[in-house]
Amino acid sequence: MTTPRTGSVASGRQLFADQFERDGNSYIYRRSQKGEAFRVTAEERTCFVDEFDRHMRRATWTIYLATAVAIVAVVLVMMRTKSEVPDTAIYGSLAALVLAYMAYFRWAWSAPARQLSGRTPIARERSADEVRRLTLGRITYGQLAGASAAGLALPFVASSRGSPISGWNRIWLLFAGGIVVLAAVQAFRKWRLEHGDPSSGPVAPSPQLQPAQSQVEDSSPQLIRQLPRYLLFGGFLLFIAFLFTPVGKQWAKNPTFFTVLIVACGGWSLFTVARGFKTGTVRPFLRGSFSTYERESQPYAFWASMGWNTIFTCLCLWVGLQMNQQTGAQHLQERCSRRSSADPLEQAVAPCNEWVTREPRNSRAYLERGIVFLNHWKMDAAIDDFTRAHQLDPASPWPLADRGISYAWKNDQDRARSDFAVVRKTDPLNPVLFRGEAVLQMETGDLDSAIDTLTAQLAHDPSDGWSLQTRADAYQQRGDFDKARVDRNRLTELETSGRAS
Repeated sequence: MTTPRTGSVASGRQLFADQFERDGNSYIYRRSQKGEAFRVTAEERTCFVDEFDRHMRRATWTIYLATAVAIVAVVLVMMRTKSEVPDTAIYGSLAALVLAYMAYFRWAWSAPARQLSGRTPIARERSADEVRRLTLGRITYGQLAGASAAGLALPFVASSRGSPISGWNRIWLLFAGGIVVLAAVQAFRKWRLEHGDPSSGPVAPSPQLQPAQSQVEDSSPQLIRQLPRYLLFGGFLLFIAFLFTPVGKQWAKNPTFFTVLIVACGGWSLFTVARGFKTGTVRPFLRGSFSTYERESQPYAFWASMGWNTIFTCLCLWVGLQMNQQTGAQHLQERCSRRSSADPLEQAVAPCNEWVTREPRNSRAYLERGIVFLNHWKMDAAIDDFTRAHQLDPASPWPLADRGISYAWKNDQDRARSDFAVVRKTDPLNPVLFRGEAVLQMETGDLDSAIDTLTAQLAHDPSDGWSLQTRADAYQQRGDFDKARVDRNRLTELETSGRAS
C-alpha cells in the first residue's frame, strides 16, 4: 500500500498538478494556470508531477541539512571566540538559503513550460478576470482568517521591546493593518463570487491530484482523523497567547527560554524515533513536512527518515546542552558584574572567583574580578588580575586602562602614565583613560586640569556617574560649591532614573 502524501511537499505537488486540467483522456497544461494551453498525455503529466516531486524533496532535504550545518557552525564559532555571531551574518546566511531554494523551486516549476515550448498552443492565456475568479476559488476562508490573525499579532511580536504605537513600531502597525484589510477585501470578493455576482461567473473547481495507485479508503470521519492536528494547533495558539501575558513575557526574556524550546524539539524528535520502531511508520521531523513512510513498503525512505530524526535529536540535545552551559556562564558573569562597593568583599568577589575557576583562560573574568578588588581598595589584588587579563588578551585596552587607574590610586605615577600611554595609542577615547588621568592630576593638586579632563569625558558620555562624582569632588576642593552641587544633583537624577553608567 502507498501511504498518502501529506504536508508541505504534498501541497506543493498538488499545486503543481493543478496546472494540468483534465480534458477527456488527456490534460491541458497552463503554467501557473494562467499561461498558454498545451495538450499533454496522462503519461506526460504523471512524469512532470513525479519529477517536480523529486526535485522538491531533494531541495527540502538540502535546506534541512544546510540549516543543521549552519546551526552547528554558529555554536562552534561562539564557543571558540567567546562572542556572539553578528546578526548580519546569520540573516545573510538565511537569506542566501531562502533565495537558493526559491530559485530552484522556480526552475522546477517551469520545467513543463520549457519542455513544451516547441509545441503549438491550443488556447491563449487566460484573461485577468479569469485568473481572478480562479484565484478566489482556490483561497479558503481559513487561510484568510489565518492571515488576519498573523497580521494582528505582527505589531506585538515585532515591537516586543516597546509600545506598538510609538516610534518606528508604528510602521509594523501600518503593515499589519494592510494585511488585515487585504484579507478582509479578499474575503468579501470571494463571498460575492460564491453568492452569484453576475459579473464574476462560477468558481472554477481546482482539479485534484489523483494517486498513482488505489488507496485504502479511510472510513474514519474527517474531524476525528484531524483531531490530533487541531489539538496541536490549538495548543500552539494557547502557547503564543501565553507569551503575551506578563508572566509569559518575563519567561521569554529568561536565558533558558530558547534552551527549553530546543530541548523540547529534540525530545519530540526522539519520540518519533521510538514510535517508528514500535509502529513501523515514521514521519521525518519537522512534522508535516513530509509523508509518513512505512518500514515494510518503503524501507529506504523509512530508515532514511529514522536516521534524520536521530541526527536531529542529537543536534537539538547537544545545542541545548551547550546553551545551558553558556546560560550558566552568563549568570556568573551577570552576578560578578553586578558589583557594588557597598557589598562586603567576600560577597562581591565570590561569583567572580567561581567564574575564574570555571574559565581560567577568560581575560574578562580576571578583568571583572580586578574591578571588584579596585572598588574595595584592594589595589595589589586588582593589579594582579588586570595584569593577568592583559596577558590573556594583549589587544584589549581595558586591562591596561584599569591597571593604570589602580597605579594612580596607589600614587605610582610612573607606572600609571606608562599604561595610559599605551591605551592612548589604541583607544584614545577610553573612559577609564580619562578617569585615570584625572586621578593623577588630582593627586598632584592640578584640579583645573582634572576638571577639564573629566569635562571632556562627560562630553562623550554624559551619564558617566563616576566622572560626575569625581568632578564634583574636584569642584569642592577648589571651592566652587555651586558647580559641585549641580554635578551631585545631576548624579542623583541619573541614579534615580537608572541611567547612570
